[in-house]
Amino acid sequence: MADAAGGPLAFSKSSIAGLFDRFRPLSRRAAMSSRWGLPAILVGALFIRVVCFSGMTAYDEFAYVHIAWNMVTGAFDPAAVDDYFGLRYPLLVPVAALFAVFGVAPMTASLVPLGASLGNVSVAHTLGRTLGAPGVGLLAALLHAVFPLSVVYGTILYPDELIGLFSGLAVLFFLRAETAHDRAMRWRALASGGVLGLAAWLRPTALALALLLAIIALVRRRFAALIWTGVGVALVLGLDAAVNFLLVGYGLHAWRVSFARVAADAQSFSQDMRVYPLAMLGWTPYGLAAFGLFFAATACAVVLAAVRGALKRVWVPLLWLAILFGFFQFASSSLVEYRPLHRQFRFLS
Repeated sequence: MADAAGGPLAFSKSSIAGLFDRFRPLSRRAAMSSRWGLPAILVGALFIRVVCFSGMTAYDEFAYVHIAWNMVTGAFDPAAVDDYFGLRYPLLVPVAALFAVFGVAPMTASLVPLGASLGNVSVAHTLGRTLGAPGVGLLAALLHAVFPLSVVYGTILYPDELIGLFSGLAVLFFLRAETAHDRAMRWRALASGGVLGLAAWLRPTALALALLLAIIALVRRRFAALIWTGVGVALVLGLDAAVNFLLVGYGLHAWRVSFARVAADAQSFSQDMRVYPLAMLGWTPYGLAAFGLFFAATACAVVLAAVRGALKRVWVPLLWLAILFGFFQFASSSLVEYRPLHRQFRFLS
């Protein structure tokens, strides 16, 4: 890869592209191995999460366990709930069902986040295949299998891995919907909206992902898919409102409580605008422990894609990242005054 003068370090766009061409046989072999590759990665992901089992470590998971067990014993009073812990039914109901069958134990409490974490590995694989190639799918699954944030919260009773799973499925179903027609398009779009609605039921900020779906629909002129996705979101959030109305007498009870807690948390946690960027690049010990070098590697990949002129092939995941980072970095927790959302690394899951 020398230039006309024979300089050994003179690179050009075509020479770098040629370097990547050498890895195409590896991609083909990865495609051939995808049949056993994903199961092997899932087994490895399970092994890592069991070895690094987190269990009951802090505060939130004890609240969820207490509430779920109250659901089993009949002691749960939804009218007395004044915090979002007792309103996240997509998390609480399956945990309560597991408690009813297996009893209360740290491992039992970890089964829902563990299943969601492994599900995220599978969704990453399918998204990689959909947006790239079989080899890309395997690499995406492998990256998520060892992603520190997913490993840690994959066995803690928090909603984050479940929110990540619903969010990934929402994008996947929408990508499948906007390439389909008629009945298939409608059902896939409804599924996309439904799982996005479940993510918003767990944490309303998940609706920020709707902007990504809207832009994809605008670029590809698939407005019917967007409309049916909106119907799916409305159906699930309507169910949320109906449940709250029947149990409490006020349909927007969960949203009122959630936003009140968000406003309170914004005053208790750091609002420093440097928290997320420094952590994502591994410049802080806690950030390095949570994200590893994932986002630093992403930045390098973006540069390489730009050199190859391939950014248009990866605009969907890049826009996905930009929208969610921008939202959590700059959104306000108050409608009256600008007060940045409080910073929690797990929100970026």
